[in-house]
Amino acid sequence: MNQQTAQAHSSETIHRKAVMASMVALVTLGALFSTVASAAENLSSEKIINARQSHFETIDKNMKQLGKALNTSTPDWVNVRVLAEQSQQAASGLKNAFPQGSEDGSRAKSAVWSKPTQFNRLMAEMDQGFTEMLVAVNNQDSRSAQQGLKQAGATCKSCHRQYRSLW
Repeated sequence: MNQQTAQAHSSETIHRKAVMASMVALVTLGALFSTVASAAENLSSEKIINARQSHFETIDKNMKQLGKALNTSTPDWVNVRVLAEQSQQAASGLKNAFPQGSEDGSRAKSAVWSKPTQFNRLMAEMDQGFTEMLVAVNNQDSRSAQQGLKQAGATCKSCHRQYRSLW
């Protein structure tokens, strides 16, 4: 096998692994996210809070890993793609994760429910950052992926300052 054929085979194998890993991650996350989407109707406030905390924990864990992975000269694009997809799905899953009645026991400030316009705008900006990062990851564009991750992270910080109680 010549070098060009070996490289093509290696690239094809990496792509197959990425597709498989992505499919497994999306199926797993889909089950979790569907729980949050129906939470307003079927779950107690405690369960709704736990479900959304799971989304935030996924985002937090993945952002740290993505930051490290994208800050290398040769990112592991298979792993980065899986983390980016999980993060984008978690961000999207948060759109309906703060239904009325889920504030009891939450660390979120009451403004999330009493003045939701700014909160929803910040959530949309976070989702947009992750979406842009995922597009860049699919194009194996480290710089643009880092910019999307930075946008999402800045939105997280802004939202925490305004909408999250420390106690």
